[in-house]
Amino acid sequence: LRDNMVMDAREKVQRPLAYAIVDEVDNILIDEARTPLIISGQAEESLDTYRVFANLVRGLQPETHFTPDPKSRTIALTEEGIAKVEDSLGIDNLFEGENARLTRFLDSALKANFMYQRDRDYVVRGGKVVIVDEFTGRMMDGRRYSEGLHQAIEAKEGVSVERETVTLATITYQNYFRMYSKLAGMTGTAATESAGRALGRALGAVPGRRRRRRRSCTRSTGSMLSWCRHIATWSGTIRTIWSSVRNRRSLRRRSMRSTT
Repeated sequence: LRDNMVMDAREKVQRPLAYAIVDEVDNILIDEARTPLIISGQAEESLDTYRVFANLVRGLQPETHFTPDPKSRTIALTEEGIAKVEDSLGIDNLFEGENARLTRFLDSALKANFMYQRDRDYVVRGGKVVIVDEFTGRMMDGRRYSEGLHQAIEAKEGVSVERETVTLATITYQNYFRMYSKLAGMTGTAATESAGRALGRALGAVPGRRRRRRRSCTRSTGSMLSWCRHIATWSGTIRTIWSSVRNRRSLRRRSMRSTT
């Protein structure tokens, strides 16, 4: 990404992309194929605007003032909702002139309040909003939502709002690795035809270092199966316990007879 931003070809530092071997290739090229790698810079927007819209959208009601779409995580304002926002901001037309720049703050505030849930999509830890990875459930320290969404969530949760970042360059994992002339990968969960089609590559199974040796569980005296390995161990343990119990019972009986 940095090479793509330079103004002079002599400033490039990465050599040509010839061959790559990717570990857990199904996770990188299928599960997280759309996860972007981003280089960003700071914007010059006022941070107070996020707090204003965070308080404003709390008074809006679903279906009455806006229509949510959980699948695509988008929200569309109704006519009544637009009128309420314009009245709250004291403006005549939200989409005209310089007021149009406020729509991005409004859209981010709506998503933060009605589409992103605390302890599901993110957590608040140490006075900061930390994103939770939707695939692994792990907390991704240092990552932030783009286009003002992270600032809107910070304003919603009442923590310190950090300055917004602007995306300067971006590429997804999948598009990056497809820039290599030759691409290979390893995984233990993709030895199927459907996985091969999804990855767009031929799949091959690597044999183990040692050949598997299956021990027969058949008795030499007949076709009846015997217990193997750990099952035999547990069977022996059970027989020992049962033998001990029987011996104790016999001792009790003898002691009772002697006393009588």
